Amino acid sequence: MESITFMLTQVMRNFSIALLAIAIPYTTDPSHIGAAFKGMGLSDKIAYAIDLAFRFLPTVSRDFGTTLDAQRARGFEIDKLRGGIFGKIARLAPMVVPVVIGSVVGAEDIISAMELRCFGVGKRTWLIELHTTQRDRAIIILSVVLFVIVTAWNIAGNYYHSGLLHALQTQGIPFFLFP
Repeated sequence: MESITFMLTQVMRNFSIALLAIAIPYTTDPSHIGAAFKGMGLSDKIAYAIDLAFRFLPTVSRDFGTTLDAQRARGFEIDKLRGGIFGKIARLAPMVVPVVIGSVVGAEDIISAMELRCFGVGKRTWLIELHTTQRDRAIIILSVVLFVIVTAWNIAGNYYHSGLLHALQTQGIPFFLFP
């Protein structure tokens, strides 16, 4: 039972992290991500690194689609790959190699552009300056208050009194914190 509880706790933990990670890219305009993280107090280098990371996957996805279309125009049929797992991977080389090479070349272009513009030498200016509205402040305050209330309620042992959810909630909390 302890192993199952631990497994469910880890699944719920990973699921909650994924929900948090999914919310940011789907609710934020991609051109505002770097400026938003800078506005939260991160340094220019970290904010720009996060911005580039959020832009990387869509770029690779677009390049993969373009490469797939080009290979299909040459007669490559991805749906009819035969053989074991290694055979399929070997036959996908016409797809993977151009995408990986293109990603490396694109990264080198970004690095060169950043070096030419002396990135990191002085304070960076952002094209977009974001300002919080009254609604933003209200949502942030409400979220923090709810987080503190639920956490205190959970630590006090008043959230779930019995059952599987109680076992999941108390997993990892020291016994001396329970009433």
